[in-house]
Amino acid sequence: MKRSMKPLISVCSLATCLVIFSGSTSLGAALSAAGPVLVPFTASGLPPAQARAPLGDFAAGPWTGTWSAPALPAWVGTFDATGPLPAGTTAGTTDYDFTTTHPTGFLPIGTYFQFGDVDFGSGTNEKFQLRAFVSSIQISGAWLDETIGISGAGGPTDMPDYSFASGVYTFDGTGVPGNPGVVFYLPSNTAITQLEVIRFSSNENFALWAPVPEPSSLILLCCGAACAAGSLLVRGVKRRNRRAQRTATLT
Repeated sequence: MKRSMKPLISVCSLATCLVIFSGSTSLGAALSAAGPVLVPFTASGLPPAQARAPLGDFAAGPWTGTWSAPALPAWVGTFDATGPLPAGTTAGTTDYDFTTTHPTGFLPIGTYFQFGDVDFGSGTNEKFQLRAFVSSIQISGAWLDETIGISGAGGPTDMPDYSFASGVYTFDGTGVPGNPGVVFYLPSNTAITQLEVIRFSSNENFALWAPVPEPSSLILLCCGAACAAGSLLVRGVKRRNRRAQRTATLT
């Protein structure tokens, strides 16, 4: 019996770990073109994800963003931000800090960076510029990957331009005519402790999204929990049987 239990426990542990760490690494191609070139288009929709829930002064800051279950465990918690919410009515610079209140102290790899309405439909300078930091030191390499999902109408030619230089990303929608309403998501490939987002007008929007378990992952989690519970039950029965045998021997 002992030999058969070990593989069972190993399978249970693997199933649980797959769910916990699913989405914590990014395996796409890095977004690293000097540009300007169009942001890569994909026909895929966004995988299951949860937007941060903001709370505070959205016009001038500070404010906080929170993820809760069913977001994956590495994301659950609250982060701090100063400056305007980059999806409200005020343009400007927003600084995110993941070291102050978030349990992990960093923004996990695999976070979805959402950009919406980066076009010239309003006739304004709809543009973003982003920098990321680790322990207040700017990241110089490519820290975002190519598009993982898209929502809204539009096609490949409705994507904004982007350029990358020395760790700085610029997303520029002035070359996109009309208002196709494309929303696209870029996964991060580096753990980040601070983030700077410059929003040039009040028409485009930006948000951070956390992955949540896929339905198949939820099945794995349930299987893992059931296996673990079964293992504990079997161990308990075996302990009771051993005690009963010892008692019978003594009497």
